[in-house]
Amino acid sequence: MYEEFGYRDDELDITIIVPKGSTTDFASIPRVFWSILPPWYPTYGEPAVIHDYLYRNGLYNRRIADLIFLHAMRESNVVLWKQVVMFQAVRWFGKSAYKGVFND
Repeated sequence: MYEEFGYRDDELDITIIVPKGSTTDFASIPRVFWSILPPWYPTYGEPAVIHDYLYRNGLYNRRIADLIFLHAMRESNVVLWKQVVMFQAVRWFGKSAYKGVFND
């Protein structure tokens, strides 16, 4: 990231600050799905950066990190079917990418 940015999840009462210099691949979407879910798409770009940061740093357990991703997508006006697909994908396939201690 070129500059620090913050996100506030009022539902979970959590504030996240993604520091300048954090790395991301935006959304780890397999290339075969890029035509319907491009990984750099603006509405879920920032939620994906937040999610990557949470996964790489293990600040919260995986379930909480995934919920923050879902809430951030909703607040970014990602269409509902994409929210559902992307949330389910991180729940089903994200375990190996999560670097935290509490992997639930």
